[in-house]
Amino acid sequence: MGFISFVSTAISSACSTIGSALSSFASGLGPVLSTIATHLPKLGEALGQFANNFLQAVGILKPDEDVKQLGERALQAAQDGITPEEFDDFDDYVEALRNFEIDPDKAKNRNDVERLVVGLGVGSFGLEKKFDVAPGSLSAIWLLPVANPEFFTVNRMDSLLQQGKLSGDVFSYLERKLSAGDAYRMEEGMADALVNSSGVESKEALFAALDKASDNWHSINDSADNIDKE
Repeated sequence: MGFISFVSTAISSACSTIGSALSSFASGLGPVLSTIATHLPKLGEALGQFANNFLQAVGILKPDEDVKQLGERALQAAQDGITPEEFDDFDDYVEALRNFEIDPDKAKNRNDVERLVVGLGVGSFGLEKKFDVAPGSLSAIWLLPVANPEFFTVNRMDSLLQQGKLSGDVFSYLERKLSAGDAYRMEEGMADALVNSSGVESKEALFAALDKASDNWHSINDSADNIDKE
Protein backbone atom coordinates (compact mmCIF):
# COMPACT_ATOMS: atom_id res chain seq x y z
CA MET A 1 0.00 0.00 0.00
CA GLY A 2 1.53 3.32 -1.05
CA PHE A 3 2.42 6.17 1.25
CA ILE A 4 -0.20 8.61 0.00
CA SER A 5 -2.82 5.94 -0.66
CA PHE A 6 -2.54 4.94 3.00
CA VAL A 7 -5.63 6.81 4.22
CA SER A 8 -6.18 6.90 7.93
CA THR A 9 -9.96 6.70 8.23
CA ALA A 10 -9.78 7.37 11.95
CA ILE A 11 -7.77 10.57 11.48
CA SER A 12 -9.99 11.81 8.65
CA SER A 13 -13.05 11.13 10.78
CA ALA A 14 -11.49 12.80 13.83
CA CYS A 15 -10.60 15.94 11.87
CA SER A 16 -14.07 16.03 10.35
CA THR A 17 -15.69 16.11 13.79
CA ILE A 18 -14.17 19.56 14.30
CA GLY A 19 -16.34 20.82 11.43
CA SER A 20 -16.01 22.14 7.91
CA ALA A 21 -13.05 24.33 8.93
CA LEU A 22 -10.85 21.23 8.78
CA SER A 23 -12.53 19.51 5.82
CA SER A 24 -9.70 20.03 3.32
CA PHE A 25 -7.11 19.09 5.95
CA ALA A 26 -9.08 15.95 6.85
CA SER A 27 -9.19 14.74 3.26
CA GLY A 28 -5.69 15.84 2.26
CA LEU A 29 -2.69 16.42 4.49
CA GLY A 30 -4.20 14.96 7.65
CA PRO A 31 -3.79 11.33 6.54
CA VAL A 32 -0.29 12.07 5.21
CA LEU A 33 0.82 13.51 8.56
CA SER A 34 -0.88 10.63 10.35
CA THR A 35 1.13 8.14 8.30
CA ILE A 36 4.39 9.91 9.16
CA ALA A 37 3.61 10.06 12.88
CA THR A 38 2.39 6.45 13.01
CA HIS A 39 5.08 4.71 10.97
CA LEU A 40 7.99 7.04 11.78
CA PRO A 41 7.36 8.09 15.40
CA LYS A 42 10.64 9.98 15.80
CA LEU A 43 9.65 12.22 12.91
CA GLY A 44 6.22 12.60 14.47
CA GLU A 45 7.75 13.73 17.75
CA ALA A 46 10.02 16.18 15.94
CA LEU A 47 7.04 17.53 14.03
CA GLY A 48 5.12 18.02 17.26
CA GLN A 49 8.00 19.92 18.83
CA PHE A 50 8.37 22.12 15.76
CA ALA A 51 4.63 22.82 15.77
CA ASN A 52 4.75 23.81 19.44
CA ASN A 53 7.59 26.27 18.85
CA PHE A 54 6.13 27.63 15.62
CA LEU A 55 2.56 28.09 16.84
CA GLN A 56 3.89 29.75 19.98
CA ALA A 57 6.08 32.07 17.88
CA VAL A 58 3.14 33.28 15.78
CA GLY A 59 0.79 33.62 18.75
CA ILE A 60 -1.60 30.71 18.13
CA LEU A 61 -0.43 28.91 21.28
CA LYS A 62 0.75 30.36 24.57
CA PRO A 63 4.28 29.45 25.76
CA ASP A 64 3.01 26.71 28.08
CA GLU A 65 0.62 25.16 25.56
CA ASP A 66 1.09 22.09 23.37
CA VAL A 67 -0.26 21.13 19.95
CA LYS A 68 -1.38 17.70 21.21
CA GLN A 69 -3.25 19.40 24.03
CA LEU A 70 -4.86 21.67 21.44
CA GLY A 71 -5.98 18.61 19.50
CA GLU A 72 -7.41 16.86 22.55
CA ARG A 73 -9.34 19.94 23.60
CA ALA A 74 -10.68 20.48 20.08
CA LEU A 75 -11.89 16.88 19.84
CA GLN A 76 -13.62 16.85 23.21
CA ALA A 77 -15.09 20.33 22.80
CA ALA A 78 -16.53 19.41 19.40
CA GLN A 79 -18.62 16.74 21.11
CA ASP A 80 -20.26 19.58 23.05
CA GLY A 81 -20.84 21.67 19.93
CA ILE A 82 -17.80 23.91 20.35
CA THR A 83 -16.39 24.15 16.83
CA PRO A 84 -14.69 26.93 14.83
CA GLU A 85 -17.92 27.66 12.92
CA GLU A 86 -19.56 28.81 16.15
CA PHE A 87 -17.15 31.75 16.47
CA ASP A 88 -16.56 34.83 14.34
CA ASP A 89 -12.97 35.04 15.54
CA PHE A 90 -10.47 32.17 15.78
CA ASP A 91 -8.95 33.62 18.96
CA ASP A 92 -12.36 33.35 20.64
CA TYR A 93 -12.54 29.70 19.60
CA VAL A 94 -9.11 28.96 21.06
CA GLU A 95 -10.06 30.76 24.26
CA ALA A 96 -13.16 28.56 24.50
CA LEU A 97 -10.91 25.52 24.12
CA ARG A 98 -8.66 26.79 26.90
CA ASN A 99 -11.67 27.11 29.19
CA PHE A 100 -13.10 23.71 28.27
CA GLU A 101 -12.85 21.09 31.01
CA ILE A 102 -11.12 17.98 29.71
CA ASP A 103 -12.54 14.56 30.55
CA PRO A 104 -9.43 12.54 31.54
CA ASP A 105 -11.17 9.22 30.83
CA LYS A 106 -11.82 10.23 27.23
CA ALA A 107 -8.30 11.59 26.90
CA LYS A 108 -6.58 8.40 28.06
CA ASN A 109 -8.43 6.39 25.41
CA ARG A 110 -7.07 8.51 22.58
CA ASN A 111 -3.64 8.03 21.00
CA ASP A 112 -1.02 10.74 20.58
CA VAL A 113 -1.10 10.58 16.77
CA GLU A 114 -4.76 11.56 16.71
CA ARG A 115 -4.16 14.40 19.15
CA LEU A 116 -1.15 15.62 17.18
CA VAL A 117 -2.75 15.56 13.75
CA VAL A 118 -5.97 17.22 14.87
CA GLY A 119 -3.88 19.84 16.68
CA LEU A 120 -1.94 20.46 13.47
CA GLY A 121 -5.22 20.82 11.59
CA VAL A 122 -6.56 23.36 14.07
CA GLY A 123 -3.21 25.16 14.01
CA SER A 124 -3.26 25.29 10.20
CA PHE A 125 -6.77 26.72 10.25
CA GLY A 126 -5.68 29.32 12.80
CA LEU A 127 -2.74 30.36 10.63
CA GLU A 128 -5.02 30.73 7.61
CA LYS A 129 -7.35 32.95 9.62
CA LYS A 130 -4.53 34.98 11.13
CA PHE A 131 -2.88 35.65 7.77
CA ASP A 132 -6.14 35.90 5.81
CA VAL A 133 -5.35 33.25 3.20
CA ALA A 134 -7.54 30.68 1.45
CA PRO A 135 -8.84 27.71 3.46
CA GLY A 136 -6.52 24.74 3.13
CA SER A 137 -3.68 26.79 1.63
CA LEU A 138 -1.39 26.33 4.64
CA SER A 139 -2.12 22.68 5.41
CA ALA A 140 1.26 21.63 3.98
CA ILE A 141 3.24 24.16 6.01
CA TRP A 142 4.43 21.30 8.24
CA LEU A 143 6.12 19.33 5.47
CA LEU A 144 9.21 21.49 4.87
CA PRO A 145 10.45 21.28 8.48
CA VAL A 146 9.82 17.52 8.39
CA ALA A 147 11.78 17.10 5.15
CA ASN A 148 14.69 19.43 6.00
CA PRO A 149 14.57 20.51 9.65
CA GLU A 150 18.12 21.87 9.67
CA PHE A 151 17.22 24.51 7.09
CA PHE A 152 13.50 25.15 7.57
CA THR A 153 13.68 26.39 11.13
CA VAL A 154 10.97 28.21 13.07
CA ASN A 155 12.50 31.59 12.22
CA ARG A 156 12.75 30.86 8.50
CA MET A 157 9.27 29.39 8.29
CA ASP A 158 7.97 32.44 10.14
CA SER A 159 9.69 34.71 7.60
CA LEU A 160 8.15 32.80 4.71
CA LEU A 161 4.72 32.95 6.31
CA GLN A 162 4.88 36.63 7.24
CA GLN A 163 5.84 37.52 3.66
CA GLY A 164 3.17 35.34 2.06
CA LYS A 165 5.58 32.88 0.43
CA LEU A 166 3.95 29.64 1.58
CA SER A 167 0.75 29.77 -0.45
CA GLY A 168 2.02 27.48 -3.22
CA ASP A 169 1.54 23.73 -3.38
CA VAL A 170 4.37 22.65 -1.09
CA PHE A 171 3.23 19.04 -1.10
CA SER A 172 3.32 18.74 -4.91
CA TYR A 173 6.66 20.55 -4.93
CA LEU A 174 8.22 17.99 -2.59
CA GLU A 175 6.67 15.21 -4.66
CA ARG A 176 8.25 16.84 -7.74
CA LYS A 177 4.85 17.03 -9.38
CA LEU A 178 4.63 20.80 -9.86
CA SER A 179 5.00 22.23 -13.34
CA ALA A 180 8.35 23.87 -14.04
CA GLY A 181 6.70 27.29 -14.00
CA ASP A 182 4.94 26.79 -10.67
CA ALA A 183 8.09 25.32 -9.10
CA TYR A 184 10.12 28.29 -10.33
CA ARG A 185 7.64 30.78 -8.88
CA MET A 186 7.68 29.03 -5.52
CA GLU A 187 11.49 28.94 -5.43
CA GLU A 188 11.81 32.59 -6.43
CA GLY A 189 9.22 33.65 -3.87
CA MET A 190 11.08 31.86 -1.10
CA ALA A 191 14.34 33.38 -2.31
CA ASP A 192 12.82 36.87 -2.09
CA ALA A 193 11.91 36.20 1.53
CA LEU A 194 15.05 34.44 2.76
CA VAL A 195 18.12 35.33 0.70
CA ASN A 196 20.35 37.90 2.42
CA SER A 197 18.31 37.46 5.56
CA SER A 198 17.56 34.59 7.94
CA GLY A 199 21.17 33.44 7.46
CA VAL A 200 20.62 32.43 3.81
CA GLU A 201 23.49 33.81 1.75
CA SER A 202 22.38 33.00 -1.80
CA LYS A 203 19.66 31.58 -4.00
CA GLU A 204 21.88 28.59 -4.59
CA ALA A 205 21.86 27.81 -0.86
CA LEU A 206 18.07 27.96 -0.81
CA PHE A 207 17.71 25.83 -3.93
CA ALA A 208 20.09 23.24 -2.48
CA ALA A 209 17.99 23.15 0.70
CA LEU A 210 14.83 22.64 -1.34
CA ASP A 211 16.47 19.85 -3.34
CA LYS A 212 17.52 18.19 -0.10
CA ALA A 213 13.99 18.55 1.26
CA SER A 214 12.53 16.87 -1.81
CA ASP A 215 15.12 14.06 -1.68
CA ASN A 216 14.45 13.54 2.01
CA TRP A 217 10.70 13.56 1.41
CA HIS A 218 11.04 10.71 -1.05
CA SER A 219 13.15 8.80 1.48
CA ILE A 220 10.46 9.35 4.12
CA ASN A 221 7.89 8.14 1.61
CA ASP A 222 9.89 4.96 0.93
CA SER A 223 10.50 4.28 4.63
CA ALA A 224 6.82 4.63 5.51
CA ASP A 225 5.83 2.50 2.53
CA ASN A 226 8.26 -0.27 3.53
CA ILE A 227 7.02 -0.30 7.13
CA ASP A 228 3.45 -0.43 5.90
CA LYS A 229 4.26 -3.59 3.92
CA GLU A 230 5.78 -5.41 6.89
